[in-house]
Parts: sequence; C-alpha cells; structure tokens
Amino acid sequence: LKFQVVSELDYYDRLIEAWGLFERIALTLGWVPGIATFCCVFNVMHAAVTARAAEIATYRALGFGQTSVVLAVVAEALAIALAGAAVGIGASYLVFDGNFVTAGARDASVVHVLAVSPEVIGIGVAFACVVTLAGCLGPALRVVRMPVTAAMRRL
Repeated sequence: LKFQVVSELDYYDRLIEAWGLFERIALTLGWVPGIATFCCVFNVMHAAVTARAAEIATYRALGFGQTSVVLAVVAEALAIALAGAAVGIGASYLVFDGNFVTAGARDASVVHVLAVSPEVIGIGVAFACVVTLAGCLGPALRVVRMPVTAAMRRL
C-alpha cells in the first residue's frame, strides 16, 4: 500500500478543487437544457397567444380595454406556468431530494446530498414566470394593438 501524508489544509484544498470541477461541469451542462427550455417555452407561448388572436379581438369588440385584455392573457399564462412549475417541483422532489452525488478522485472525493430546498423551488418558479412573461407579453401586446376587424378575419 502506498500512503501519502498530507496536512489537513492540503486535504481540504483537494476536496474543494474536486468539488469545484464538478460544480463547473454541472453548471455548464445545466445551461444547455435551460436555454433550450427557454426557447421552447417562448415559442409555445408565442404560438398559443397568436393562435388566440380572434378570441382576444372578440374581447376587444365586447368593449374590454387593451390593458385588461393583456392582463387577462398574462394572468392565464402565469397560472398555467405555475401549475407546470408545481408539477416540475413535485417530480424533482420525488426523484432527486435526498440522493447523494460523489465527485472527485479517490483520495479527494466529495459526497454531496441533493436537496430540493425552498431556494431551489423559488428559482424554478421565478424561471417559469420570467419565461412565460417573455413568451406571452410580446404577442399579447401585438394582437391587442391589431385592429379588431383584422384579428377577427383570422377566424
């Protein structure tokens, strides 16, 4: 057996180094699906709001103002986003909460417990709301500003 005597400070420096590598890899790989998710949700929200141009024009024809129609569309989209976030948080909790991840070499490994904390939940809900707002606000404003007759022709 080969042994190497190291000071406690050196030992923890190796642990931090090993964890830093794991963290950099995880963050790098995490951005890819995050950006893809943003693009997909933005596209879906844009298509959903644009497809409802005639319905939105009907509200305008009934006398609802532009602001109230945009707020109704945004509120509906946010309600759907929060429901989706709740499903995602529940699935994450069931799959990941309490699991262990090991990173590092044999002499400097780190064991990390995965936790679905309130901070992580807040980040997930905020991401869902921001993406939803970004995806639905532009098309909703465009459709509301469209003349009612032009939007009704989409029927």
